[in-house]
Amino acid sequence: MFPHDPTKRQSLLQFAAALGVLLTGSHVSDTPALKQPFASSEKREKADPTLLHRFENLLLESWTLLNCNQFPLAERLLMSFLPSLLAFPVEEKMARLASIGLRLQSVLAHHRLDLSQKLTVCQQAVTFAQHGHDHTILAAALVELANAYEFHGDVAKSLLTLQEALTVAPHTTPLIQSRIYSNNAVLLAQTGRKREAEWYIQYAQEIFPDTPHQDPRSVFADSSVYTLAYHAGLVALALGKLHQVSDAFTLYQQRPAQGTMPERLRLEIWNGHSKAAIQMNELEHYAALLTDSLSSAQMLGSKKRYQEAVVIFQQELPSTWRKHALLREVAATYGLQRGTL
Repeated sequence: MFPHDPTKRQSLLQFAAALGVLLTGSHVSDTPALKQPFASSEKREKADPTLLHRFENLLLESWTLLNCNQFPLAERLLMSFLPSLLAFPVEEKMARLASIGLRLQSVLAHHRLDLSQKLTVCQQAVTFAQHGHDHTILAAALVELANAYEFHGDVAKSLLTLQEALTVAPHTTPLIQSRIYSNNAVLLAQTGRKREAEWYIQYAQEIFPDTPHQDPRSVFADSSVYTLAYHAGLVALALGKLHQVSDAFTLYQQRPAQGTMPERLRLEIWNGHSKAAIQMNELEHYAALLTDSLSSAQMLGSKKRYQEAVVIFQQELPSTWRKHALLREVAATYGLQRGTL
């Protein structure tokens, strides 16, 4: 598959560099790591199909770099062409690609904890998806917007957005349907709607395809068995089913192999395991998970995953555990203090 072909990857990077010169008058190396969407004010003629195909390849490569744990490269490549793509007149193909690119930009912004930008970009991704008249792309954009609302603390808007995603779910692929249902399950469980949560997480598992990579847009979907496992674990935790938590967080092990797990998803699951370890009074296990999560998040460059681990330490850790030598050592190493990030 071409995303892993070094020759084609180099060709794409060279094309991105040339595109930056031709359309924006600057070289990729001069482009800031992140720009606001719609940065180019000059509107151009409608993009021809060949150029849109090249944009699509660049988007595929950008998402692949994200999943290969190369955040800076993914963002650098994305922002070398996304402003130029957004400068073209809006038509269906362009709008679909723009939505996919903006959604990736929102994911990268979130890992930098730029939540304000994430929300804005997610809203724009939904708008472009609506112009693109593609149910699958719209559903994916709505799921990411729901995530943005949730992390802003607006659970009501998050649920409403997921309800909108549910209305288009029957017209999307099973891969996206599963993500919609599992996201709904988590929020429903956390808001006390137990029976609905159980139904949605069960259906999300049943509908998830055994061969998701056969979906031609699986890279763009940002839906995986690893995210499904994370959501299943969170639902079990929220419903107090501690005996099911371990199997839920590791359900990907019972599925056909689906490639290397992206580090951002592994750490997400690890932070879920940390919550479970606290509830099951497994101090030593929690200490090991916390150490791995903090050090790995730093190496990955994800402030989001680091913050998640710190918040669990601050808000969920039993006060008696703080005196334990293992956790005192971790706290001293990483400067963890209750109430601060």
